[in-house]
Amino acid sequence: MQVAIEEKIDALCQQESITAETLLEALFTIAQEQDTLTNVVSREQEQLRVRKEMGNLKSRITQLGNLLKHD
Repeated sequence: MQVAIEEKIDALCQQESITAETLLEALFTIAQEQDTLTNVVSREQEQLRVRKEMGNLKSRITQLGNLLKHD
């Protein structure tokens, strides 16, 4: 989970005196009722995939740079 989002969740839970589990249940219920859960999950999965690809690409660039330094 992104640090900024986790911090916002923690702050909201403290403000409302609820647990993260309670918040998750409420958000799930709302999303399910509004038929948006699938859309939200799909968007978040895509963002995670992109972040992973970016991490892999950065790692490969670093590895290539290290190889070029040794040649």
